[in-house]
Amino acid sequence: MRKLSIVVLVALMATTAWAGNPDRIGQAGAMQLNINGWGRTSGWGWASVSNVYGLESLYSNVGGLAYTESTELIFSRSAWLMGSDININTFGFSQDLGGNGTLGVGIMSYDIGEIPITTYEQPDGGIGTFKPNFTNITAAYSKRFTQTISGGVAFKVFSESISNVRAQGVGIDAGIQ
Repeated sequence: MRKLSIVVLVALMATTAWAGNPDRIGQAGAMQLNINGWGRTSGWGWASVSNVYGLESLYSNVGGLAYTESTELIFSRSAWLMGSDININTFGFSQDLGGNGTLGVGIMSYDIGEIPITTYEQPDGGIGTFKPNFTNITAAYSKRFTQTISGGVAFKVFSESISNVRAQGVGIDAGIQ
């Protein structure tokens, strides 16, 4: 029965899923999930994926969360694209469960400011403003298998909205270090 379950699971993971339609080719949602909001590792770019440890690994490689020594609490406010007045507020908490793994929670919110509403007839605006909202919430679990090998999984819920459209979704990340 166990072998059959594994075969079915692998078969389900190997299937191709198609979404959308030809009118929306080239569009994507939740692009804010690609932005690292943590103050320390955001400057490393993707170079930190195999070497990030502790709470900041929620973003790049959740396997590193297992190296939290006791409790970690981080708040970060990063100026993104300097001069654009876009700020990323990030809060995170992780707790070592004493040999049973590590739990982590992270909340990332983007402060984009107000954007003028423009139309084809009024390209200069003057008809009001809107404030986009982007929020990501992550819950993760990571465990050390040996002194140097760890793995983890993270569940991300994201919400994004502009003046007349709102989208929400869920993502799953897994990582091994």
